[in-house]
Amino acid sequence: HDQQLFSVQQFETPSLDSTGSDSERTIMNQMKLLVVALLHNLLCQVDAWKIAANRTIAVDQKEKLPEYKEEERVPIRVPGNGYCWDRNHQESQARRFVETTCSGVRILCNRDCHCVAYACQESGPGAVMYTSEGCEMDCGQVDWILNSSLIVQAGHDQLNPAFADGQCWKFVQQDKKDEAKARLEEFNKCLPPLEVAFANGVVGATLDPDACPRDSNGKVKHDDFCGYVAVNGWDCTQLHAVCHNRNMTLMPSCTPKPCPVKAINGAAGTCPVGPDVQNGTACSWQATPTYTCEPEGSQTCLYGNWTDLPICIPRCPVPTVDGASVSPECKGENGAKKWAPSGSNCTWTPLENWTCSHNVTQCDTGNFDSIVQCWPMCLVPSILGTNPPNCTAGSMVAHSTICKWTTIDEDYTCTGVGNNPCTLGSFPDMACLAKCTVPNLAGEAKVTGQGCTFDKKVADSTECEWTEENDFYCQHAGSRTCRDGEFDKTPECERRCPVDTVVGANVKSVSGDTCSYTSSGSRPVAPGTVCQWEANPSHTCNFTEPKTCSHGGFSGSPPACDLKCAAPRIPEASLPAGVSVGDPVESGATLIWTTTDKDNWYCKNVDTPLVCRNGIWAVLPTCYKKCTVPTSELHGGATTNCTKAKVAPDHTGICAWTKKTGPDPGWTCDNMHNTKCTTNDGLFDHTPHCHSNCFVPTYAHTITTCPAIQKHSLSCTWQPKDPEQYTCSTNSITCNNGNFPSQPHCDRRCSVNSGSRVYSQAGQYEGLKNNCPNGVNHGQTCDFFADTLYSCDNIGSRTCDQGEFDNSNPISCTKKCVLPTGSQFEVDPQSSSRCKSGAVRVGESCSWQGKAGYSYCTNKVLTCQANGNFGKNGADATPICYHDCSVPNAGVGISGSTNCHTSTVAHNTACTWQQQSEYSCPSLQTTCNNGNLPAPPTCTQISCAIPTVTGARLDCAALTDGRVPHGASCTWKNVDPYRCASLPSVQCSNTHLSGGHASGCAIPVATTSGAEPGTGPARRLSGYYSGDCMKIDGTMMKTETYDCTLAEFTSLVQSYDVKLQKVFSRLDTAAAATMSSISVDMKKLVSETFSDKLVTMNQRLTCNWLGEGYRGTIEGLCYGGVWGLSVVGAMYVASGSILLFLVILTYAVWKVAVDNITSAGQQVIDADSIVPASKAELD
Repeated sequence: HDQQLFSVQQFETPSLDSTGSDSERTIMNQMKLLVVALLHNLLCQVDAWKIAANRTIAVDQKEKLPEYKEEERVPIRVPGNGYCWDRNHQESQARRFVETTCSGVRILCNRDCHCVAYACQESGPGAVMYTSEGCEMDCGQVDWILNSSLIVQAGHDQLNPAFADGQCWKFVQQDKKDEAKARLEEFNKCLPPLEVAFANGVVGATLDPDACPRDSNGKVKHDDFCGYVAVNGWDCTQLHAVCHNRNMTLMPSCTPKPCPVKAINGAAGTCPVGPDVQNGTACSWQATPTYTCEPEGSQTCLYGNWTDLPICIPRCPVPTVDGASVSPECKGENGAKKWAPSGSNCTWTPLENWTCSHNVTQCDTGNFDSIVQCWPMCLVPSILGTNPPNCTAGSMVAHSTICKWTTIDEDYTCTGVGNNPCTLGSFPDMACLAKCTVPNLAGEAKVTGQGCTFDKKVADSTECEWTEENDFYCQHAGSRTCRDGEFDKTPECERRCPVDTVVGANVKSVSGDTCSYTSSGSRPVAPGTVCQWEANPSHTCNFTEPKTCSHGGFSGSPPACDLKCAAPRIPEASLPAGVSVGDPVESGATLIWTTTDKDNWYCKNVDTPLVCRNGIWAVLPTCYKKCTVPTSELHGGATTNCTKAKVAPDHTGICAWTKKTGPDPGWTCDNMHNTKCTTNDGLFDHTPHCHSNCFVPTYAHTITTCPAIQKHSLSCTWQPKDPEQYTCSTNSITCNNGNFPSQPHCDRRCSVNSGSRVYSQAGQYEGLKNNCPNGVNHGQTCDFFADTLYSCDNIGSRTCDQGEFDNSNPISCTKKCVLPTGSQFEVDPQSSSRCKSGAVRVGESCSWQGKAGYSYCTNKVLTCQANGNFGKNGADATPICYHDCSVPNAGVGISGSTNCHTSTVAHNTACTWQQQSEYSCPSLQTTCNNGNLPAPPTCTQISCAIPTVTGARLDCAALTDGRVPHGASCTWKNVDPYRCASLPSVQCSNTHLSGGHASGCAIPVATTSGAEPGTGPARRLSGYYSGDCMKIDGTMMKTETYDCTLAEFTSLVQSYDVKLQKVFSRLDTAAAATMSSISVDMKKLVSETFSDKLVTMNQRLTCNWLGEGYRGTIEGLCYGGVWGLSVVGAMYVASGSILLFLVILTYAVWKVAVDNITSAGQQVIDADSIVPASKAELD
């Protein structure tokens, strides 16, 4: 909505190609105006949807704007020039400024549904939109937006004439369109000229009646277009003049057409090609050596056309044909190129061992009718292994002759044989080479390739690739090619040697392949490779000398290694002297460990020799921490039989416990059974515990149910003696080793209805209420509040503190009044805070004011009375407000009001209206009564009726309802085709037109439109005709009939001899002008685009591709097809094998199932369990 989606300026002065016809330009202009209208309607419809969803404007009155309907809004021009004004010559309303033309701002304003008017100027960009959308000045003044009828005139400041030619346009409803439009329509009409003459009085453009909408007086409306038609031989710009404020603007400008100087193939001219030459310029053309031209010489430019241009026919270049000689008349001298004239023949003769397609060709308009081609003959070769039965070796055959070679020896492979044609003196390459036998290396190497099978033969140039098996090494493996019976190299294979893993030794390569253990993924080494083993620091090895790979194994005995033992670290045990942790120990050696701290640690397998066996110790020492006998956990409540402070985790580490007996309160013990020292870091399997019991104390205001002595870990509960007077916390407390860790705490409660000093449930103060229960705990709060008809101070929450509520701010209550409410009035903002909050006490006064739209009120100040109501002079009362009135628009003949200048007035306001001097009004005063203000009186204008005169019309600057306003002046004008003898000026005075009427009006006698009497129907200028009886669209002009005498009729008939001669001359000239285009240009176009291309295609089309396609078909069927069938057969064999396996498996499953069923049915039946049955039962 806020973006200008297209530029309106591009549709104001459309730039059209001057070569286009007038009808095309007219249609283009109409299409462009149609596009503008469609885009405008589309954008306004979008805005209508947008405004329908949310259409409000921020004004003081908060009134909604009227609903927008685009089809009801039409722009009308306001009288005067400049910006938009009201009756007081003021413009101070909400507006924004845009840089565009009148057409552009009209579209923008129509798209903005808050825009009611706009001002613009035709002399340049710069316009004003009167709208609240995007407002830039006086944005709070929106009277015009609410009532566009306030815009009554246009004007400008005399000190700032920059907008003196501006126009003011405002949008009105559709039903007011005709009334406003008629005021300016007649005044701004124009009388367009019928012809536009230029240099020497020659007419360059004429009015197009079909493109110029005129009224009965021959005039066009303001802003309407009139189309003109350029006369043949003239170039005109802006062929659609515009009526603007009674003047025709943008009239056509015409000049004689220049002549284009174009390049003529085959002719050289004296004028440079490219720029046009002016009317009357002469140029000369001559034929070039490769063309024949007629006519040659000077030609003159006349009104865009040359008098007669030459027509040139090209000659034919004689080509050089390899293998043939041309006849003497077609040879150039001294090697120069020969150009044969059109229609001549040339003859070619083939040389020795050459053949040609044909001999004679004819030149036709720059090209020979055919192209002679010659080809050399071929010598038939002799090839070993094959023989052509239809051609003799060593003989010469003609071009395109086909000879057939066939292979005669199966041990040879022949390429290129078959049906081979002779092409340009040679046959395709052919050769026969011997096949190769594939050597058999089964089990040692694999062979792949097309047809590569052990002991089979392959064709020459076949590549077979040998790949070593995993355990073999082959020389000359890889890809080998068959060369005339032998492979380039033959592979030879020998088994590789695996390198077995030796634990405790590393292997390295002395020569040959890299030696690494096969178990790690390495490939066996090739024959001749030498490997050597070395012992690791942790092992001792034998037979580690270098060994050589030969026929899959290494020489000598295999290496053997034993692992050493590392001396381990044993916590709390020490190694013998001279031995450190981690030192290697030979297999079979021994070590003795000793305990380092016997008081705190207990060790096994110490002080005895321990043996190393191939890297592993048979037994190692183990040490455990001793257990400390507990004492602090018993608190002196038990005794034990363990006398030492620490015991070992063996049979000596078991302790027994006994509970002590003693005075009150006594002991409580658990886990008193025997405890055993474990190997878990010096801990017993469990620990006994003993704690002292507790004496139960007594507390004030409480009672308890516990005995005098309470055991350890048991709890006691204390309750208040009087629950209505006290509350106690920490009721349950647990005995802990002879003591209770805390004691209960009691607080006094508050009694609301009997124990309070100032508050009670029933209320000690009139108007005071509360929501408290009968008793309130210490620290809790109660809410105290006023009754509905009372106002109290210092109310709110009060906290209970040891039986008493806080009374630092005493509460006081008084009775209050209820504020009256209504849709027309509200409390005055200047009133006291009590009036605003509604807590008004007896004797206090409040003020009221009217709401928006209710300015006049009574009973504005009222006082709160003892009965709880507001009143005045002792009686109950309420404010009364009256609705404001909207000031209506000034009607016709009313210039405004003397005292009602705003959009609304208060109740009981009387508005006085001002009468215009040229109008008569019945009454000039109306009064506002509770929202109703009558409209201004209806006035009638003093004016004069327009008389009717045949052949003349009255031209007035402005009309009112089809009448001449009082004091206005008018002038009589002719109405085409009439001409009047007297056309006086008149003036309206009251109801009478002074000055008289037009007189002597009649239609003058006219000849046939467009013809020249006595000279013929038309005249030719530079190949074109003007003054013709036929319009550009092909229709005849309108003819007029007039009376004549016999002598005049005789003279007219006699003049037709000259006229008919001119018509036939025009026909002959037109035929001659088009003959060249038909016989030369059309024929050349057909040759270039059709016939020449067919000849070229025919000459270049051969059958070489057919042989290649046939060969590919044979190879696909005979080789690819046979191989495919063999693969299909192999798949059938594989499918049969799988099916046989499935049959055997299925039979086995079925056999097992049948046997299971059979064995299950054979049950042993006891003879005693047989029950005899009769034959009938059995049946």
